[in-house]
Amino acid sequence: MGSKDAFFCTFCSLLLFCFSSKCLSSELDLPQTALVEVDASWEVSRKIPDTLFGLFFEEINHAGAGGIWAELVSNRSNSQFDKHSSWKL
Repeated sequence: MGSKDAFFCTFCSLLLFCFSSKCLSSELDLPQTALVEVDASWEVSRKIPDTLFGLFFEEINHAGAGGIWAELVSNRSNSQFDKHSSWKL
């Protein structure tokens, strides 16, 4: 396959992709509505057991694994330093 054939195949593939995405996106311009119906009546509710307890814990930035990791802190020993100590070599 020569370079002209490869260029032609790439061009046709991109043209087909652009054409198909335009056709799919034209359907998104139509007004769309949705209806959500929630039945929160006592007849359909379930009793939460008394033995179910706990808390929600979201581990952000490895905070649950021993706090902030020392590799992420520039002052690992937590000692006092002068104003520009992180700039020294």
